[in-house]
Amino acid sequence: MERSWLPWKIRVLSSNTTGRRDKSLSAIAKKHCYRYKDKPESVTIYKSSESLRVMLAYCLNGKRNTAHLVAILEEELGLPIAELRELVREDRERKAAGKPIDRWEANDWNTVRKGRLAGQTEEEIQISLARYRSIRSMR
Repeated sequence: MERSWLPWKIRVLSSNTTGRRDKSLSAIAKKHCYRYKDKPESVTIYKSSESLRVMLAYCLNGKRNTAHLVAILEEELGLPIAELRELVREDRERKAAGKPIDRWEANDWNTVRKGRLAGQTEEEIQISLARYRSIRSMR
């Protein structure tokens, strides 16, 4: 099975302040995979974190709609499942068209998203984007 990566827009959602991306599907699966002795009674047990990772990937791609998988993804990534699936669909379409989303475009998208959530005006968002791009161009 070929390894597939999360779309860039979802990867930048999960980066913490140090820039490390802690929320790959594997990391999420390891966090939510219970061993038999640790099992709360209401939780589905997966034999390994790898099997849970595969189920999370199916859920993210829209092939599964299990409530507990949806809840895990929404809790860990901080967006509703419909938006996450839309990001996956957009990424798939852009790759098929030969114009994949790169990490810089994803970072710009995330900067705009965070600005809107913080209640910034469009002008303030554009200023922060320009500042971010100027810092990025110095590297």
